[in-house]
Amino acid sequence: MTSSSSGRRPARRALLAILTVAATSTVSLAPASAAQQHPDEYLLAGDPAAESVFVYRTSDLKRTGTLREVGLSSHAGTLQLPDGRLIMIDDKNATVDAVRITSKGKPEIVQQAKIPGAAWEGATWAAADAGLRYLAFSGEGSGDRTPVTVVDLRTFAVSQVQVTTEADSSGAVAETQVYLAGRPLQLVVTTGGQFRAAPLDKVLADKVFTPTSTAPVGAGTHGPVVSRRGDAVFSTTADGFDGASIAGDRLGSPRRVAYSSSRDVVQNYRPRLAADGRTVFGAAAEDTGLSAERWADTRNDVNVIDTSTFTSSLVRLPDGQASRLALSKQYAAVATTSPDGDLLTLVDSKRSSSTYRRIVGSVALPAATGGPVAGQPAAGTQGHFVTLNASGTRAFVSNGGDGRIVVVDTSSRRIVRTLKTPTTLSGGGYLTTVKKGTPVTDLVAR
Repeated sequence: MTSSSSGRRPARRALLAILTVAATSTVSLAPASAAQQHPDEYLLAGDPAAESVFVYRTSDLKRTGTLREVGLSSHAGTLQLPDGRLIMIDDKNATVDAVRITSKGKPEIVQQAKIPGAAWEGATWAAADAGLRYLAFSGEGSGDRTPVTVVDLRTFAVSQVQVTTEADSSGAVAETQVYLAGRPLQLVVTTGGQFRAAPLDKVLADKVFTPTSTAPVGAGTHGPVVSRRGDAVFSTTADGFDGASIAGDRLGSPRRVAYSSSRDVVQNYRPRLAADGRTVFGAAAEDTGLSAERWADTRNDVNVIDTSTFTSSLVRLPDGQASRLALSKQYAAVATTSPDGDLLTLVDSKRSSSTYRRIVGSVALPAATGGPVAGQPAAGTQGHFVTLNASGTRAFVSNGGDGRIVVVDTSSRRIVRTLKTPTTLSGGGYLTTVKKGTPVTDLVAR
């Protein structure tokens, strides 16, 4: 480590020591109280490498069911519908599935459709329309073509179109992001430095994507966001946050805001739309010019974007390797890995709160056995995956490679239970919670 990094270590170690005392003792919640707080709520833990999905009832944290031979797409994520169905893409079997959890906690595939095409290489991004009638998702492409599949969420009829992709101003061809927005409904994609829109009914009828409206978007797109009303599309880029309105069937009014005027933030990865319908949260990394071996000194932030005012702010996180951000009505949560110890950081995400956009708590986490080592590149090592239940009362954090999930009570900032999964959750796996009746605030699958 450099002298500048070692100068921060004593203070960070002291803080971690205090947090560890508060968080490492495991307590149990009274079953009756837990059942009252989390009726019919379930934790879904996917292990794509092991082709398995496990379901736990959150009231007593017992495993209630398993899906085998299912390669859930952790990159595309899942979309929970208010009727209780969880929509997921199975990359192993090249299907899109609707999973419902029974009253006994058993996961059942109640609808399924085969993804068209001879060879499915995996899903990238997925999004629903504001009316929750359709889901569109992109796949890994070949050459200058990317498959975009559209599923009717009522009938589970499937159509697919090949979208021509182009390089952006950086000379790279980014993953094709998809959106369903506008009236009449448009299929919108990002490629070649543009948002490109075409009428969905025409795309479905002709099986051809011919853009009828465009708007600019920056290079390095890696995080789609769509307004809950379906009247605007956004994306994080290598330089900032870009957006365009979609009035009727026309894209327009392009806007951009830099992540920061003073910090060199390289990307807000996998942003999420908050329950207020206007704020976007994401975990962001700064470009500090470090070699791969110095991953522990990477500066991390929670980036907060207001899509109404198009302003951006940063909330400083601990240095090291950061997980995806999880979001609920109350908190944004990120797990960071460091040689000084791993932490779950909670940021207040409720706009009306007096501590909005501030760190309100941290919990020391057990390190993954195969986690990154100081002085060695972090690529290929094990990490954490984080999810929050919709109310934000509980956080769940996996340890990749160990097959363990810690359950955090966010009010007491304590680990209350550790779950052991039947498989290792390689890479951290994938976590989400499911509860019938939960409103959809973010139309992009996460």
